[in-house]
Amino acid sequence: MKKSNETRQFIIEKAAPIFNKHGYVGTSMSQLVKAIGMTKGAIYGNFKDKDELAFAALDYNLSKLIWERLEKIKKNEKDANNRIISFVSFNSNDFTDLSNQILKSGGCPMLNGIVDSEFTHEKLKEYIRIAVKKWLESIENIIRDGIEAKQIKEDIDPKYYASLFGSLIEGGQMLHRATGDLIHLEFNIRHVTHIINTQLRA
Repeated sequence: MKKSNETRQFIIEKAAPIFNKHGYVGTSMSQLVKAIGMTKGAIYGNFKDKDELAFAALDYNLSKLIWERLEKIKKNEKDANNRIISFVSFNSNDFTDLSNQILKSGGCPMLNGIVDSEFTHEKLKEYIRIAVKKWLESIENIIRDGIEAKQIKEDIDPKYYASLFGSLIEGGQMLHRATGDLIHLEFNIRHVTHIINTQLRA
């Protein structure tokens, strides 16, 4: 990796949790300067403006906390039902560790982005919509693959269940954030697992 690319990546990794915690709109330049340990001029020598850095940080958060995990689950889980359970429960084998990682980095980047951009940043709002749509479609595709592999019942509606599971997980995360109690998310993950085992599994 070139030195300039290394510097850019360093800035993104340092800025990502700051944007996720304080908001992509609300994060100040002084917060970024303090977290990154570089001057404003040095930061903007690698990014044309705050928006470019914010979107790069959002990409990083989504990749680390969602997309990379999905690819790992696809490799490790052969059964579609177990893939869904692992995906929506942040992988049951390391649930607590990953939940702590997500909290430490500021929470779910999709949920944060939705709240942050609703009335303040139309471009960010559209970007988050695309990410949420991709997330739901990922669950739909796992269900479709499971139906094709005869691991999931053929009369199951992938879109309906992807929406249901997504709503339960994001709702659980919202209550987790609001109350500081992980039990709300754990309850919803348990419910998703029950639905999969009693309604989807062939």
